Amino acid sequence: MMIKVLLLVIVSWGISVTTLAQPLPISTPEQAGLDAEHLQRVDDLIEQAIADRKTPGAALMVIRDGMVAYRQFYGHLSYDAGAAKVDERTVYDLASLSKPIATSTAIMQLVERGKISLTDAVSDHIENFDPKRVDEDDNTTMRIKHLLTHTAGFPPIITAEQVEEKFGEADRKNFLKYINEGKLRGKVGESFIYSDIGFITLQTILENVTGMTLHEYTAGHIFTPMEMNSTGFLPEETDQIAPTEKIDGEYLTGIVHDPRAREIMGGVAGHAGLFSNLDDIGRFALMILNEGEYDGRRILSPAGVSKFSQMPYGMEEFGRALGWDMHSAFSTNQGDLASDATYGHTGYTGPSIHIDPEADLAVILLTNRVHPDDTASVVRLRRYVSNIVGASVR
Repeated sequence: MMIKVLLLVIVSWGISVTTLAQPLPISTPEQAGLDAEHLQRVDDLIEQAIADRKTPGAALMVIRDGMVAYRQFYGHLSYDAGAAKVDERTVYDLASLSKPIATSTAIMQLVERGKISLTDAVSDHIENFDPKRVDEDDNTTMRIKHLLTHTAGFPPIITAEQVEEKFGEADRKNFLKYINEGKLRGKVGESFIYSDIGFITLQTILENVTGMTLHEYTAGHIFTPMEMNSTGFLPEETDQIAPTEKIDGEYLTGIVHDPRAREIMGGVAGHAGLFSNLDDIGRFALMILNEGEYDGRRILSPAGVSKFSQMPYGMEEFGRALGWDMHSAFSTNQGDLASDATYGHTGYTGPSIHIDPEADLAVILLTNRVHPDDTASVVRLRRYVSNIVGASVR
């Protein structure tokens, strides 16, 4: 029976990428309560960033009151002569946006369906899970909520070289073994350490509970139902994908930039590996702003959206919601004018999203700032774009 289910999911994913989704609801900035003249300041800002070689191109969407109020494309996929212009088909490597859009959403679905609880111990779902504590006084049970808020105490990263040195081969089995046998960096629940390891652990929990890979599960339960037809792991068509860094003489195009996801996890990881385009992420943001429903399809319950978009009780000091960022040092993409209820995320390759439920507003900015190499920064660009958008709200 499980094999039939998996085949159905895979077939439905294959069909979905060939069908056209329903168009997004469009309005003018004025109809959405935005000052169009002020909002257009973002165009010069982004064009200047392209001229300064911060990124070869960009895509921007502003959503307000359930409508797409501003949608613009800038520059090209790469700096190469003859490179295609960025347009509605352009797909980006989302890097850590994979955390909230794929992994956290999937985990919340499992919570809603009674498969797991946020207070479950990690060891309830991963056999013999028991990483070494940072000191003997730490006897706090590591729970799923700690993984989602980066308070599990894991180190920020574990490299393929570390795994290979210890076990001789850097494959996923040895990677998970390294996590389990390794030593934590901080006390569980007592410090915020932004770490990809927690989301790989969440991926393992999801796959153990569902019997499906993260790729299969998210395609079948999130992206296909929402007609996010250009979203997923391991993209097969690469013509419209914005390339990232040049590795071994070749641009990474349709191959995840993150080294752990690429070298160890086979391109499918809880922390990175997702590819998508502007309109698909717009659908996702509209779903969140509409309390979990988009175009008649319910992905999350209103309670689920509310829970994963706020800081857990007693953990407010860390500034993290369940898979989302609210007030940590990583939240500068929200700008200076967003409400205190705003949450969002950024990705290492350049994309960002933030959602302000009080203003019924979402801002999505996609870039490939790691092309042709990992030297440019769009941190300031994100913040300035968000400030312009925030100031345009009337």
